[in-house]
Amino acid sequence: MSRFRIIEGRPQALPACSLFSRTSDDEYFLDTEMQIDEGAVYIGSRDAEDIATVIGWISPERFERLTKAYKKMEEEHRAMVTALDRLDGIPDLLRDTVKGIREARKAATTGPTIHIGPSNEVELRVYTPDQRSNEQDSVEQPS
Repeated sequence: MSRFRIIEGRPQALPACSLFSRTSDDEYFLDTEMQIDEGAVYIGSRDAEDIATVIGWISPERFERLTKAYKKMEEEHRAMVTALDRLDGIPDLLRDTVKGIREARKAATTGPTIHIGPSNEVELRVYTPDQRSNEQDSVEQPS
């Protein structure tokens, strides 16, 4: 059996407050069953929790809250790692997409060209600006 008693509400014997903080509105008080010059020695619930924290003890309710918060953070961490894993291929995909857009833009700006070969074959060609200038340089001009 413990030598301490829990008193709910305000203690009756003077000084009717917690020994350390001198509060009288705590949820409960521990009656130490000791007397000093000022009267009975009580430890209020807030002081008791402070003492417990200093020695490394936490209440079961707080432990449960911390455990739930930790599990939630673990889930969020896993979700973030998964999202980052999905992003790994994005730079290559973006690079390839931009390259394709640039090539399509070059082709679209030059437009198709009808080419008539030496044997009168007709061909539709799409040139990039560089190819078009090379093609024009190599074509002999009629005299």
